[in-house]
Parts: sequence; C-alpha cells; structure tokens
Amino acid sequence: MPEGRRLTLAETARAFREKDRFLAVPHVDPDPDTLGSAVGLALIAAKLGKTARVYTPEPVPFDCRFLEDLFPIDHEPPSDLPRWHAVVLDCGDARRIHPASQLPPVWLNIDHHLDNQGFAELTWVEPQAASTAEMVARLGFELGVAFDAPLATALYAGMLYDTRGFVIDKTNADTYRLAARLVDAGANPALVNRHLNEQLSASALRVMGMALAQLQEDLDGRLVWTSITSAMLAAGGARLEETDLILSELPKIARAEVWFLFKELPDGATKVSIRSRGQVNAHTIARAFGGGGHRRVSGARLEMPLPAAAALMLAAARKAMRSQA
Repeated sequence: MPEGRRLTLAETARAFREKDRFLAVPHVDPDPDTLGSAVGLALIAAKLGKTARVYTPEPVPFDCRFLEDLFPIDHEPPSDLPRWHAVVLDCGDARRIHPASQLPPVWLNIDHHLDNQGFAELTWVEPQAASTAEMVARLGFELGVAFDAPLATALYAGMLYDTRGFVIDKTNADTYRLAARLVDAGANPALVNRHLNEQLSASALRVMGMALAQLQEDLDGRLVWTSITSAMLAAGGARLEETDLILSELPKIARAEVWFLFKELPDGATKVSIRSRGQVNAHTIARAFGGGGHRRVSGARLEMPLPAAAALMLAAARKAMRSQA
C-alpha cells in the first residue's frame, strides 16, 4: 500500500477545517487513549459546527464507559458511509483496525507510534508525543475551539492512561503544561483516575488473586507472566474486562523486565498484554503476532488457545531478552 501524505499540526488543522462529516475510529481492543482521542476529536468537530460520530464495532471497555456520557459511541456504521471522512486514532498499522469495521477509505490517521505505516490518505504522526490524546488536544487549541469539561475530560483521560499517570519516559514539562490547561478547562483528575484505576469489584480482586497465585518467572526473574482463564472468571464471578488492573501490579516486581498477561477469550482466542521496562521492545514482540503498541506497552490477539499462544509469545520474549542481554 503506498504511503499517504504526512502532515504537520498546522496542516492537519487546515485539512480538518476544509472537511465535514467525520467518523472517529479507535483501534481494535480500544483503550482510554484511542477512545478518549476519538471522543475528543468528535467534540472538537461539533464545536466547529461539523458533523461527527465515534464508531467501533466493539463494546466499550468497562473503564471507558464514562466516555459515552461525554459523546455517543456507535457500534454500527453510518448508513451513508461513503459521505464520511474516516479518522483513525492511535493506530500505526491498518491491521490494528478492527476487522469487522465498515469504513470508507481512511482519510486521516492521527497517531504517535514511531513505526506508523502511513496507511491513510493523510497522516499526522508525532512519535515524541506521550499520547494521541495529547495530539488531539493540541489540534483543538490550534483550531481555536473553546475547551469545556467534556472535551477536557476525554483528552485528559487519554493522556493519563498512556503516560501511566504521567510517569513514562516521554512525559515532559510540555505534557504537564498541556494537562494543566485541560484541568483549567474542567477536567477533574481525581474523577478520571477513579474511572480508570479505582473501579474494581470484589469479584475482580478474587480473580486477580488467582492469577497472582499462578505467577511464573524465567531468566532469573527477568521474565514474568500469568494467565486469566474462563474457569477463573467463573469461579470468581468476574467479567474479563474488569481484570486489566492486574497489569499495574506486575511491574512492581523488582527484578522483572518484561511481563505478560494472557487472557482466555470466550471465542477461544487469546488476548495478550505485554509490559516492558524498556530494555526489550514490547512492540516488536507484539508486532510479530499481528499486534502493536509501544516499546513499553503493547498487546496482541492470537487466534489460538491460551497455552499455545503463551508458548509462542514467551519463546519470542526469551529470544529477544537473550539477544538484548
């Protein structure tokens, strides 16, 4: 696929002003950055008097449902699809668009991944940005829209999530200054943090306890992994989407450098979440299996049972870690 035209912030703002009817599309297995960016972009479009929709064929994850209170999230495409301009957010590879998505040709891709494939007609990529939500916020200010609480909240949520609470290595003084502007506009940091990080049920904690009890290590403790199975969810009485916060616990293991969480999905496939301290590129591992993300945070979906998926990905991790060592 030929690469589309690369834009600057100013060029993206001009292109955005010239069009109408925007379809904001998050990547597959949406997280708060891609969804917050999509909602934020739709709100910016609405403030400019343009028509906008947010569309994903997937259910909204448990921790992101508050975003639906800020702007509707549709799960069916518009009936007049060819009239819309598709904007894909936080997605560096066309394979990371949900395969069930019904889209017109992608008009614009807004993303902060270093290895963006340039699959859209127009692409605005800033690899130095700590989140795509940060880029959408800057686009809104460039367009001169009046920020209010819903818009600021959606974008603050994306920034908080992708910076892991404003601590990853891409976080800098500009990131904090932008976050402060969003708080001034009405974003409530305590409320956003509660939605993203403090919504666990007792059932989810029980399942997380089972997963932590089965924690495994290799390479002198540098490689750590665990799994959540359908049987564990049934025993604990929890929903799969409630258990992602276990990923915030695994990096607390002092010697570990790479962590995996394998989740058995209802259709028999396996969802894999990868975290890295940075010595090993989590994105490279995920990309080899059709996934993607960032150097420290990545994920993939493998169309195979959990034991087979774990064996393949752990073998790839061991190879990468031994090579790095």
